[in-house]
Amino acid sequence: SYTLDFLPLSSSFNSSKVKVFSPKDSQSAIQKHIDDTYDVLQKSEFSDDRESMLFLPGSYGNVTLNVGYYTSVNGLGEFPNDVSIKKLEVGNHPNTGNALINLTE
Repeated sequence: SYTLDFLPLSSSFNSSKVKVFSPKDSQSAIQKHIDDTYDVLQKSEFSDDRESMLFLPGSYGNVTLNVGYYTSVNGLGEFPNDVSIKKLEVGNHPNTGNALINLTE
């Protein structure tokens, strides 16, 4: 478990929605968190739910990242190759079949 010390930008900031993972963490526990988050956010285009997943430098060889609405995923390495994740998937919107609105950055 990791703790982040920072000042939130607003008083409504929910730090329980920020998860920091390490390559030393159980790959199955990481995958379960990702899958549980995706199950909630994949259809939550206009919800207030948010989730941020931060990955410390290292390899996450068996992890597949499924990204839904309002899900932020960031590697915390100095260089792009410092964090390695097996696969990133951004599913199509369940009603339109279009994933473009899922990726805005």
